[in-house]
Amino acid sequence: MTVSAFCSVSLKPNLVLICLQSGSQTERMIRESSAFAVNILSQGQESLAKRFARAEERQTRFSGISYSANGDGLPVLNNCLGYVKCKVTSSYDQGSHTIFIGEVTALGYNQSPLQPLLYFRRKYGALDEH
Repeated sequence: MTVSAFCSVSLKPNLVLICLQSGSQTERMIRESSAFAVNILSQGQESLAKRFARAEERQTRFSGISYSANGDGLPVLNNCLGYVKCKVTSSYDQGSHTIFIGEVTALGYNQSPLQPLLYFRRKYGALDEH
C-alpha cells in the first residue's frame, strides 16, 4: 500500500515509523507478521504509488511488477530508489490510522542516479535541480 507517512524516529537503535489506514488489509498483515518493508519510489514511478494506493487493486497489485521477497516474505520492488525492512517494535492506534514503529533489519538502495518521487498537497513532484 502507499502509506500516509514514513520517517526516521531514532538512529540508535535504527527506528522508523509508518502510518496507514486502520483496518486495511496491509495493516492487518503487518499486525500478524510483525514486519514490514518500505519501498522508496523514484521519479517516473508515480503509477506504482497510485496503484498501491487503490484498495480495488488489492488482489492484483503485484501482477506484472518485478519484485523479490528473499525468503522473508517482505516484498521489495525491483528498480525502486531503495528499501527498508523492519520488525515491528510497537504500534499505536490514533484516529483513523495506525502508527507502526519498526526497527530496521535490512536496507538497500539503487546505485543509479535516481531522484525520489515526492508527494505534497495531493500532487506528485520532483526535487528542483537548483
